[in-house]
Amino acid sequence: MNRQEYLKCVRKEIYYIFDRDAVERELSQHREESMKELHADGLSWEEAEAQAVEQMGDAKSVGHMLNQVHKPVLGYLWMLSNVLLVIVAIPVVYMLLMVGWGYTKMLTPTYLENSVATYSLKIELEVPTHKVVVDNICIEDSGDYAITYRAWTNYRYSRSGMSSQFFYLENSAGGAINAGGWDKTSYIGRYGYMDFEKPEDGIVHLVCSNGETIVIDLEEYCDEKG
Repeated sequence: MNRQEYLKCVRKEIYYIFDRDAVERELSQHREESMKELHADGLSWEEAEAQAVEQMGDAKSVGHMLNQVHKPVLGYLWMLSNVLLVIVAIPVVYMLLMVGWGYTKMLTPTYLENSVATYSLKIELEVPTHKVVVDNICIEDSGDYAITYRAWTNYRYSRSGMSSQFFYLENSAGGAINAGGWDKTSYIGRYGYMDFEKPEDGIVHLVCSNGETIVIDLEEYCDEKG
């Protein structure tokens, strides 16, 4: 039996197919070392190879013994555990990335790309479900005004608070000011803006869900900051 036939016979006895190549490399290395020793003792390379293969023992018996070491059940269980680990890891990594992205967005004040002027407010509010920072007043290129904000979730309360409204806008007469804009949710809170038309007298009431009212004189405030 030559070397190729011997290794082929051994491989057949190893049921965990993913270990067959490693076993073949190990046996080949052992055979090479034996060949060098036999050649050093005076045998030709052909004789040394034949005797090295013979010294390795019966191929079927060697394969059976190695199969006991490389148990197929344990091998496939190990593979299954790795697959399950990947399946579990994917959503965990995704969640961590989303949390990291959320933290990044929440660390810096929210601005509007189409604004022609931005004035910092930095008003901090405590509402039942969130801590809110009203960042800026922005004047958009359309001439409308916008208020930007960030809000961190207070995890003592239900996640249902993510849909709560932190504040709304009124004019000086107590009438509601129609506001648009957008609001984006992250794993740790929300950020966004509310845009609106400037009232005739320039006075805006920021009415918070905690009952607090903040009066902002747009003309005076923006003139002072401008």
